[in-house]
Amino acid sequence: MFSGNITYKDNLDLKFQLGHLIINVLYITYQPPEPTWRVKNHTHSSHEFHFIPAGRGTLHVGHKTYDITPGCFYLTGPDVFHQQETNPAEPMSEYCINLELKQLKPKSRKSAYFIQSEVDQLIHIFTCRPFWFGDDAYHIADLCKQILLELEHPRLGCYTVVQNLISQMLVKAARCITGDTDPDYALPGKIVNDRRRDIVDDFFRLELAAPKSPVQLAARIGVSVRQLNRILMQYYSMTFTEKLRYHRVENAKVLLKSKPWTVKKIAEEVGYADAGYFHESFREVVGRTPNEYRRSTEH
Repeated sequence: MFSGNITYKDNLDLKFQLGHLIINVLYITYQPPEPTWRVKNHTHSSHEFHFIPAGRGTLHVGHKTYDITPGCFYLTGPDVFHQQETNPAEPMSEYCINLELKQLKPKSRKSAYFIQSEVDQLIHIFTCRPFWFGDDAYHIADLCKQILLELEHPRLGCYTVVQNLISQMLVKAARCITGDTDPDYALPGKIVNDRRRDIVDDFFRLELAAPKSPVQLAARIGVSVRQLNRILMQYYSMTFTEKLRYHRVENAKVLLKSKPWTVKKIAEEVGYADAGYFHESFREVVGRTPNEYRRSTEH
């Protein structure tokens, strides 16, 4: 179907899932500018996304003709016959990504990590508009270039990077088509346990010298002390006392390395009123006394 020198990636099995949408990448191509380049009238059973970074040409869809100009984007969905040809005086280049978009059956839709209504809106956009022609308002051609560069020289995480870039391409293509309208759904709020973990992290991070008790923290996150202990063990594998000591000792290590303060002052700074108890706790965790630790870090 294609003539001329193209970059063609059809040997990689690249499938991934967005909610209940399966995205199957059939091929990705780059056509450099060639004065004689043309594609005969054809169609696909999939969606073809065309991005023109430079040059000019002509697109024929049915009885209509469209002037291809630099920075345009057009979508040709299933059963949309189209043909294109370059302008010999100003040959166009093209990135083309061909995707099969397939919905999972309702019984298989088990993922809770996507906003299903967002996926539904994307599916609706591409299903209701099997053909679209307009501007590449989000410079999606640059994403296509990044995809091909990743595939040309695969590195660690290449497959994941390409998946993410194609997901961005789909979303930005949808925004081009809809005019960047507001979503018709609400973004999910943070679940209770995640909000609680933010509060717990701040409790042990801020004002470390202040007196701290499990009763205080339990009240802040709205649970009993018993529930608090379960939460701390679930997410941190520590009791309240162990976690408080861990934070105080780690901060003391930083101060011992960076400040010329006395051990007594550092003990007070991290919440120990008794310097002897600080020595004992520090040695139990680190395996050496504060002064021994400080000497071991000196250069």
